[in-house]
Amino acid sequence: MTIDQYLITGILLGTLLLFIWDKWRYDIVAMLALVVATLFGLVPQDTMFDGFGHPAVITVASILVISHALQYSGALEIVANWLRRFARHPSIQIFLLTGLVAIASGFMNNVGALALFLPVTIALAKRKKAHPGSMLMPVSFASLLGGTITLIGTPPNIIISGYREKYHHEPFAMFDFMPVGLAVTVIGVIYLSFIGWRFLPKRSAEESEEKSLAAASEYMTELRIPAENKYINRSLFRILKLCEGEAVNILSIIRGQRRILAPTQYEILREDDLLVVEGQPDAIQQLIDDSGLQMIDVKIDTDELVSEDVTIIEVIVGPDSMLIGRSASGVQLSANHGVNLMAISRRGQSIRQRLHRTLIRAGDVLLLQTGEDSLGEKLEFLGCLPLATRHIALGKVRKMWTTIAIFSIAILITSFTSLSSALTFTAAVGALVVTKIVNLRDLYNSVEWPIIVLLGAMIPVGSALETTGTTELIANGIIHFSDGAPVYVLLGILIIISMLLSDVINNAATAVIMGPIGASIAATLGYPLEAFLMAVCIGASCTFLSPIGHQSNLLVMSPGGYRFSDYARMGLLLDVIVVLVAVPVIMWWWM
Repeated sequence: MTIDQYLITGILLGTLLLFIWDKWRYDIVAMLALVVATLFGLVPQDTMFDGFGHPAVITVASILVISHALQYSGALEIVANWLRRFARHPSIQIFLLTGLVAIASGFMNNVGALALFLPVTIALAKRKKAHPGSMLMPVSFASLLGGTITLIGTPPNIIISGYREKYHHEPFAMFDFMPVGLAVTVIGVIYLSFIGWRFLPKRSAEESEEKSLAAASEYMTELRIPAENKYINRSLFRILKLCEGEAVNILSIIRGQRRILAPTQYEILREDDLLVVEGQPDAIQQLIDDSGLQMIDVKIDTDELVSEDVTIIEVIVGPDSMLIGRSASGVQLSANHGVNLMAISRRGQSIRQRLHRTLIRAGDVLLLQTGEDSLGEKLEFLGCLPLATRHIALGKVRKMWTTIAIFSIAILITSFTSLSSALTFTAAVGALVVTKIVNLRDLYNSVEWPIIVLLGAMIPVGSALETTGTTELIANGIIHFSDGAPVYVLLGILIIISMLLSDVINNAATAVIMGPIGASIAATLGYPLEAFLMAVCIGASCTFLSPIGHQSNLLVMSPGGYRFSDYARMGLLLDVIVVLVAVPVIMWWWM
């Protein structure tokens, strides 16, 4: 090995360890790898940022915007709600559900497809008095399987298409992935529907029913404003300032027979008003000491905290939410957004201590009290997804057929002309903006910038693997390890390595690393390049053994009440099935 090969190998291993450690977000780690590789001269300074203009990066960004428009167009919501009328048998119901999610995921972002079906899945589970955990993981896995069907189904496909263009001067077409992807998806969906879900832990519906409300109600009480209190005839703002330091929410004001739910800071307080407050006992006691209010020993009924204008809703924190890494008090959730945080559930466990100072993570389930007015806009701004089926337009003027038409035209042009996918889908985004389906704020908010930074930074690092001869070195190591094994064994090994990497790092990073290695194996042994690139695509997209490998798996962890080991219980056999199905189909179609 040369010095450059030692250096790039060390950088790659360090990057993988930091990805697995997960202390720093993956885009920060990728940029660190790029900077270090450039400082050592492995990446030329004048091409350091060329990855951000790579066609694969542009295509991924465009697809994210289009997926956002489809998600809120109302088209798939109609299909999702149609499911409610069918199939009382669990396996048939899961089959229809996972099948529809897989189809949707083939043409839009995996997380977007999952987000559309999350509320419907939970509603169906409640309808048959089952725990949501019996259905959510199959739906998540189906969203990953469906991404293997088309070029735009998942970022690894777009990245690998770029490698084929680099080596053979022609990218994969829109539906070149379908023979292998469709076979894997169909068999995978059948497994999830009729066998896989039975491996999940059996939990009763009562374990989840009203769990968050019960946890929240334990920390609610009423405080009375006594005569001659200094806050009489003053605005609620004065007491809210006291609450900030003690992390106490004021959920409603009871004035005689009148209830003022989610009161604003401008509400004027009167003698004998009852404030329904929620918070830790010591925080409430501190508020009493500071304000001179009197505690009323009464049991709070959470049904009294909702009305036609005010609701209590469970939401899940999305992967790009502004709340991630911040606390409710830190973002001033109540004062700035008119939202009261009542409870947090993380991995099926309620967080009760220092609720408002707890740093929120992606996948957390939050119980919120807020006004029905502009509820959708609030959730979208905060980056949260509702877990209840609601008619939330999310602030969008729904131009369903226009959105579908623009997207369909882009697919047809990409499929049947020589125009690149980066060009056609960027043009489609422009059409969505011109027709005002996507406004400028949503144009930028719908792009998952950490993914874009990850790709832009890792593509030059992947190129450094090739220019230093390290990919050829690794490829020769795999060939030597296989010891003259037939090609189907090599394809299987490549899929398995890609799978295992994707279980601990982002699947796009896996594609960037494994794509050149697969290409080098094919070139060394004289096999068709496409077969080995397709193996990498399948392996990178199928991450079923952990919740950290893909955002879809993480999103269902809390509402499903899953443990880390639950993913392997259902996913391990699915991994085996994917390898057994993908290898012969790749050999039949691409060899």
